[in-house]
Amino acid sequence: MLTKPVRTVTVFLADRDVESRAVTSKLIAMGEGCEMLGSSGAGCDVVEQVIRLRPDVLVTDLLLPGMDGFSVIRELRERMGSDAPASVILADYTSPALMRDVRAYSVSYYFLKPVPG
Repeated sequence: MLTKPVRTVTVFLADRDVESRAVTSKLIAMGEGCEMLGSSGAGCDVVEQVIRLRPDVLVTDLLLPGMDGFSVIRELRERMGSDAPASVILADYTSPALMRDVRAYSVSYYFLKPVPG
């Protein structure tokens, strides 16, 4: 029986919190068919690394130093066009205005971060 090869999905993670970034990186790497290409905690750095590495998916914190997650997404789409990665937003909060932005930026998924215990 022939089986179809599983396509590996490459991911870049942007999160301002070092501990959260480490935990999320491990969770992504544990996923079958997922490969972590890198991570960063600063918005401007994220843009340059994503352009260089060309991941399939960008998982980004909303509140990054230097450039927020939506600005990162906008910059990548301007510079990469249709080659920009799919985007997933991580946030500490939610609001009607935030949800409007999620829809306006065509974010693929939006997740609330767990509250530290």
